[in-house]
Amino acid sequence: KKMRILSVGEAQDLIEEINNERDEKLVEFTLSHGLRNSEAVSLKRKHFDLDNKNLWVEQGKRGKDRVISIDNDKEEEVRGYIKGLDREEYLFPSPITYSHISTRHFQTMIRRNAVEAGLYDDHEEEITKPSDVTRKIPYKERITPHTLRHTFSVRLLRNGTPIQEVSKLLGHERFEITINSYDFYDIEEGRKHMNRATFS
Repeated sequence: KKMRILSVGEAQDLIEEINNERDEKLVEFTLSHGLRNSEAVSLKRKHFDLDNKNLWVEQGKRGKDRVISIDNDKEEEVRGYIKGLDREEYLFPSPITYSHISTRHFQTMIRRNAVEAGLYDDHEEEITKPSDVTRKIPYKERITPHTLRHTFSVRLLRNGTPIQEVSKLLGHERFEITINSYDFYDIEEGRKHMNRATFS
């Protein structure tokens, strides 16, 4: 089974289901910038350079930082959302601690809203509540924060973005990692990108 990705409609349904701005923006930012769960929840105001429209992603895996462009379609929203925040303030603060919301919160929030948005309709009999998802749906078919990251990269690849570019945006150390992460496009497609990436 291939890893689940969201169609544009499903992503919209998921976002519409969420009933608070913080969590809604968390999903939107992750989806439009391909962030890892841990990178997304820990974003601070200081990570955004609005003059140059850049987002500084601190310490992905192995402590490697990267800079990515802020999605043009999201720029106004980003500006609106971070307006008035101090440099060290988290975009997605926890109501309980002085820190940001947890990666676990992100997971359970997505799980709950995906079920409520009807994104498991093909499993209607089995899935009546969020906890059914982890018990009855194989990992690859679940909707998780990683699904948003995966959806981001698949969209780019399908739009013809060279794989080494996608690899950089994701913060993968080598683009072989990116290729190995995807079993979604056929070998020929992959080979085309591979050649382009190797000889560019």
